[in-house]
Parts: sequence; structure tokens; C-alpha cells
Amino acid sequence: MATFTYESIKNRFKNPTVDGNLDLLDDGAIIKIGADNDLQITHSGTAGSLTSIGGDFTMDFAADLVIDVATGDIVLKDDGTQWGGFSNNSGHIEIRDGNTIFLTGAGANATFSGTLATTGILTADAGINVDNITIDGTEIDLSSGDLTVDVAGDIILDADGGDVFVKDGGTTYGSLTNTSGNLIIKSGTTTAMTFSGANVTFAGTISDSNGNIAQAAYPVGSIYMNINATNPNSLLGFGSWSRFGEGKMLISQLSSDSDFDTGEETGGAKTHTIAQTNLPDITLETNESVKIEEAPANRGSSSGGGAAYNKASVPLGGDGTAVNHMNPYIVVYMWKRTS
Repeated sequence: MATFTYESIKNRFKNPTVDGNLDLLDDGAIIKIGADNDLQITHSGTAGSLTSIGGDFTMDFAADLVIDVATGDIVLKDDGTQWGGFSNNSGHIEIRDGNTIFLTGAGANATFSGTLATTGILTADAGINVDNITIDGTEIDLSSGDLTVDVAGDIILDADGGDVFVKDGGTTYGSLTNTSGNLIIKSGTTTAMTFSGANVTFAGTISDSNGNIAQAAYPVGSIYMNINATNPNSLLGFGSWSRFGEGKMLISQLSSDSDFDTGEETGGAKTHTIAQTNLPDITLETNESVKIEEAPANRGSSSGGGAAYNKASVPLGGDGTAVNHMNPYIVVYMWKRTS
């Protein structure tokens, strides 16, 4: 084994110059530089090493540093233990943390194998693509599937322009609009609902699965009452209506009474004249007497214009005036829906 040190040759050579190659043909040869042999160039077998024994090692080049590794790996170690490295992957770089690849290059693109965390602002003027979500400029696009926004707190939409639009394929089909601190809901571009505090005004017809909600409340055969004489079609916007029960009161159906067992049966009268046969007789006690004037039709057939009865059934007669049957009432307009 041949070993050359600066100390062994410093007094023998003064600024030596070699015109050709300087060959150290011993596989165990070591070139040592520095008073304490701080820098050593070693070759052993098929491996060579450049070792800085003490302090830092600086490489300063006037031009480029080219590292040409035939097997494609550059390994970074600390006291023999690998902590990182670079590898060639089909002409693209792979960067390792320890032995694990965390970044793979592909031209201008880079793929991170794990989580990318940043404590500062991440700037991407050309946009960011996460799975199939693209964030670019003023848009967030999802190329397929559904998007779920799940937050532990509230979702706040703050639109300084006063409008929040909902679209399908770029076409607006609805919006929320601010008007003096109150909400307007539009269908397409048409105002459908206008709020004022707890109150809401509907611009059109309110419908359920069967159609107009009012129609469901007033099917054919229903009775509509109002103190307004206007035909319900003009007020509700549907149906044909006819006046119903004019001058009559309503009574609920009763199956056990033939007068009330069928819908729209009528009966009764506003007034009724009580006939003599409808009046009870008056029975007089002993020694009681009463003089009864005869009914106008009977006058002239009895002396004195009347008759005296003692302890007998006394027939009563009236003058034919009708009795009023009306309860206290209030008049409304009633209509029946016919179609």
C-alpha cells in the first residue's frame, strides 16, 4: 500500500507539476491534505470517497457542478444513516425523505405522495387541482360527482353585490337578492317571493302536489262565504261558482232525521201563522169564569158578542198574524263551486 502525505513530500517537491496523468495504482491509496489530514481522498476496492475529517467542506466552482451518476441514485447520509436522496425515474427526478419518495417530477408538474402543508400563503396563479376539484381565479369547478360542504359552524354567503345566483350549466334558474335588508327569492329572473320582516308576499299561485292549494281547500261542491259579493273565481282564480242558499241558513246533515238526511234539502220558513188547532185549550177551575170574545168570523152568533164558560175547556182563537221565527242573524254571500 502506498500512502502519500503532504508532510512526506513537502521538503522533496516544490510546486510539483505533472504534465500527464498522476496515477496511484494501489486500491488502498489515500491522498491526505491539511496539517491534521482533514481532507482525504480514498479508493478502496471499487469504491472511492472524499472525506472531510474535521469542520465543514465547501465546494466553490467558477462554472456549473455536474453530477453524473450512472446508477441513478444520489444518497444523503449523516454518519452513515440515510436521511434523504435523489433518484432518476425515467428521466425525471424523485426526491426522498429518508428512504421514502415524497415528490416525483414530471416536466413542469410535480406529484406529492403525501400531505402538502404550508404555514404561509400558497400562490398558484394557474389554479389548484385537488382530485377532480379545480380552483382557478374566481371559480371552483368539480369535473364529476357531487360536492359536499360540511362545516362545524355556520355557512356564510357574503355577496357585496347583493345577489346570490344559482345556476345549472351556466344558466341562472334562481337567486337570493337583498332589498333594503329584506330577502327577495327569484325563480329564474322573476320575483317569486318578497319578504318584509316576518311577512311574505307571493307573486303567483301557491300550489301543492295536486295543484293550487286553494283549489285543494275548495274542491267541487264546497261552500265559499264572504262579505264581498265578487264571484270567487275572480278572487281565487279558479272554478265555476253559483250563488248558494240565498235567504237561508245552513244546518248540518243528520242521517236519523228525514228532514236533514240529504245534502241540499230545504225546509222551514221565516214566519209561521199559528192556527187555532195549534193552540192549547184553557181549563177553568170551580167558580172561575171568563168571557171570551168570539173570533171575528163567529161574532153575531152569540148574544152580547161573547160567551161565558165555567170550568170547561175554553177554545182560543187568533187574528191570523204570523209569528217571526228568525234568530239574530248576519248576512253573508255564499257560493257553491260547481266545477
